[in-house]
Amino acid sequence: METKDFKEMTQHKETVADGSSEIQVGLDGLDSIEQTRTGKFSWLVSITAAIGGMLFGYDTGIISAVLVYIDNDLGHTLSSSEKELITSITSGGAFIGAIFAGATADRFGRKIAIYVGSFLFTAGAVIQAAANSLALMTVGRLVVGSGVGSAAMIIPLYIAELSPAKYRGRMIGLDNMCITGGQLVSYGVGAGFAHVHGGWRYMVGGGAIPVIILACMLPFCPESLRQLIYHGKEQEAEKVIRKIFPNGTDEQVRMKVRHITLHVEEAKNMNAGKSQWWVLKQLYVFPSNLRALIAACGLMAISQLSGFNSLMFYSGTLFKLVGFNNPVGVGTSIIVLVSMVFFVGFYSSGIGNTAWLSSEFFPMEVRAMGTMMLTMSCWGSNIIVASTFLTQMENTTLSGAFGFYAAICVLGWFAIYFCYPEVKNMTLEDIREVFSHGFGVKRAREIQKQMKAGRKMESVSEENVKV
Repeated sequence: METKDFKEMTQHKETVADGSSEIQVGLDGLDSIEQTRTGKFSWLVSITAAIGGMLFGYDTGIISAVLVYIDNDLGHTLSSSEKELITSITSGGAFIGAIFAGATADRFGRKIAIYVGSFLFTAGAVIQAAANSLALMTVGRLVVGSGVGSAAMIIPLYIAELSPAKYRGRMIGLDNMCITGGQLVSYGVGAGFAHVHGGWRYMVGGGAIPVIILACMLPFCPESLRQLIYHGKEQEAEKVIRKIFPNGTDEQVRMKVRHITLHVEEAKNMNAGKSQWWVLKQLYVFPSNLRALIAACGLMAISQLSGFNSLMFYSGTLFKLVGFNNPVGVGTSIIVLVSMVFFVGFYSSGIGNTAWLSSEFFPMEVRAMGTMMLTMSCWGSNIIVASTFLTQMENTTLSGAFGFYAAICVLGWFAIYFCYPEVKNMTLEDIREVFSHGFGVKRAREIQKQMKAGRKMESVSEENVKV
């Protein structure tokens, strides 16, 4: 059957009267298997993959303690610019790692990219632990960054492609929980080795532990559904779907595979014989893809330029600066600490989590490249913060530096309100409809209402059948 005919067969059209607007809601949004009970399998896979988020969290947290206790172990006492170098070079490596993972994810699969990221992180941790000069430490930080960037780019994408639509946000959120958890663990490790001679070496070397755990558990996880179908492994895809939706009927499973196959085949036909550069350009030449890219990367840039990671990278330095070791300054220190706790809490439960969900905005044919650009915007913004914070603080004072970040947050609030649509409960294939006209904020609300009405009708029908 022709792809076009199959698409027409599976497309269910609904019209919503709202002024002059009309929207079409695909059967994707009301996919019957998505309404069945989800098994534990998808949660276990998501938790396993999310362990990779600890790489990001642990590294951003542990460098704060390392900068305090490294002293002159690299041959001399580090200046502010040298501290900024070994901090920001990791973000530079992550930028490179994200490019590599994005360019190879479709060809070699999502799991291979996670393995590569894990290997690079382990190698970098060993190099850092053995470093006796600024140059070697910088190399280790660069290699670690490459691993972090690769994992940070691919893990949200991998989880999104294996998650049921109704739980996708929560499952991707597990990755962010592990990022925060990694930061928490790093602070505990930093405190534990604070008074050990050369303890900072154990701090950076300890980052290899979650990598080893991930490497041991990942073989039990499947490749993503879309990658299995992309490489012609429909039977394996069916087995995975049955594990994700154990209560789904055989017909529902087959329809799910056919539905994903439709979009995968469209993506393959569009990208057949095309270079990676050509695929990348599709993010810019198609208005709907460009709007998705702006919304996703814009939110990610705002989340990083809010200054959150300045606390992660330099918290030890900040604590010393505000007077935690000075009895006279204890009152001010407590106020600063409480403010930091609130800032971190609201960030982690809000924009820090949501920014990584934006990988779901991109259609299949450009999803890997779109997620790559999303991750690059994260690390590009991180480079700016990490390489300028100490200098900015010296020139404008601590208040001036965080006042600047606060202004960015205010501007970001307006950008999010007008340009970031809500896509909860939509399948990945259905989301592309949102950006077909404008940034889709209003359109997304209409689709959400239509989906809610559809679920309500299904519930009423089931009650009538029971009666």
